[in-house]
Amino acid sequence: MEEKLQDTQYKENTRKNIILLHKAFMNDFFGRADIVTILRIPESTARDLIKKMKDHSLIVPVSGHGKGKYRFITGEDETE
Repeated sequence: MEEKLQDTQYKENTRKNIILLHKAFMNDFFGRADIVTILRIPESTARDLIKKMKDHSLIVPVSGHGKGKYRFITGEDETE
């Protein structure tokens, strides 16, 4: 994850937040409310963070668990 983030123009704080989320939800799905709880940030900031992660193909939407749920892309996803 840290290697992927080095290719971005993200500020250090954003990178740290993404790494923290990756550690918390590495093998699980999450939504905006989960991000707000873990990082203690406003919903609007959580929404912006989700957009950044989607734009850099770090997360993908998950179906079957309600609207707005995501999971981190794994090595298995990249080989498909």
